[in-house]
Amino acid sequence: MRTIAIKKGLDLPYLFKGNKQSFVSIDSSSVSISGYDYPFKPNLLVEEGSTVRRGDFLFTTKDDERIGVTSPVTGKVSGIHRGERRALIAVSIELDSSVDQSSSTSLSNSASSFPNLNYSNRKEISNILAKLGAWVYLRTRPFALVPKLDEEPAHIFINAMDTRPGSIGMKSLLSGRGKYLQKGIHILSSLTQGKIYFCQDPKENWEDELHFDSIKQNIGEVRWERVGFSGKHPSGLTSTHIHFLNPVSLKKTVWTIPADLLADIGEAWMTGVLPNQTRFSLSGPFWKNPSLLQTTIGSSVSKLVRDYLPSSDSRVDRDSHYRIVSGSILHGWEAKGAWDFLGRFHNQISILKDGNKREFLDWLLPAFKKYSITRTAFGRWFPKMIDWNTSQNGSPRAIVPIGNYERVMPLDILPTQLLRALVTEDWEEAVELGALELEEEDMSLLTYVCPGKKDYGKMLKEVLKIARKELV
Repeated sequence: MRTIAIKKGLDLPYLFKGNKQSFVSIDSSSVSISGYDYPFKPNLLVEEGSTVRRGDFLFTTKDDERIGVTSPVTGKVSGIHRGERRALIAVSIELDSSVDQSSSTSLSNSASSFPNLNYSNRKEISNILAKLGAWVYLRTRPFALVPKLDEEPAHIFINAMDTRPGSIGMKSLLSGRGKYLQKGIHILSSLTQGKIYFCQDPKENWEDELHFDSIKQNIGEVRWERVGFSGKHPSGLTSTHIHFLNPVSLKKTVWTIPADLLADIGEAWMTGVLPNQTRFSLSGPFWKNPSLLQTTIGSSVSKLVRDYLPSSDSRVDRDSHYRIVSGSILHGWEAKGAWDFLGRFHNQISILKDGNKREFLDWLLPAFKKYSITRTAFGRWFPKMIDWNTSQNGSPRAIVPIGNYERVMPLDILPTQLLRALVTEDWEEAVELGALELEEEDMSLLTYVCPGKKDYGKMLKEVLKIARKELV
């Protein structure tokens, strides 16, 4: 295994402080399936009050009704939540406690019932994945879209590492699920004639979960490559892996998938039903008892964490004192209202204090409780004292190029010039500067260190929409 060292980036001292040995299971009475997690225009197949079974399609793409998102549970649709311009936020389902939630309508038989199934038959494999509801886990690069069933990528990247703040690492997340991940890798190899890249943290030992000799034998040594990425975040993001191993362009498309969702595909292939359980960590310094948890996909975050919240302050209501985030503090959403559910691609729930108070003398103080990449706060050298909160420490302003962006951008890209193109919506210049290699989460560090307090992720998303309409 070769290792690529990432020298630029930023590791925030925001950590998981619990025990990584075992997962605690929590039952759920309701779930919400996010429309935001899936980048396509949905064709809704259910309405409020509808009864659904586990494995039924909730919504499909308008371009291809074979590709869609399935229900992880059996129950009744309790709500359909929409946002601006009627964009689908989530479909909420109340579980039916009188039925066995392990039963499913995905496939009446598992893939083991296909003894003559040819793994080189790409069309058959693709159709089965679509029926299982697992096809939507794949993403294309460029543009980070769900691929079409008849498309074939040049290569496929498996992301088996996680360097986000507070992450426990992909190896810990997939403990005991190696056989499913191995089956998923075998299935994935049938979807391309190109290479399969397995990108991992070199400090994590996967040999006790995966039999790499068997993988090489099944796929072929020429088509299999295992690569380690060391260094600061974003060394664990897929865009970093693609950039250093096999960059994309308008003429070359690759696919990506996180290792935990690939393990779900492997389990679905062996059982005939997509797993409805997900694992995650309670990350950050404020939890009463930081733990590793397992629950039903899309469960209510507020109900999951209510027993783990810090003790309430006598002067402040505990729910308003802390902000709970589904996902990492760099790229997640506030779990509140219609968004009170765990995202499908989120492996952690984070916690921050609400930064809604002005501090006396603020920046004239040594700032032991603040963190700054520019070394203007003492908290950089005393990470245990940092009081992580939601304050932006200033109001929106112009881009100030003081070298922050270059410090955290490991890709061979001119970040300041790219950000200027995003702000002005100059999609042509953005494409020339490397925007096609990026997705929304890749901009999170740039947003964090920006003195101008701009959300570059949303800007990139809009620019890529324009570029796709003009170029594809």
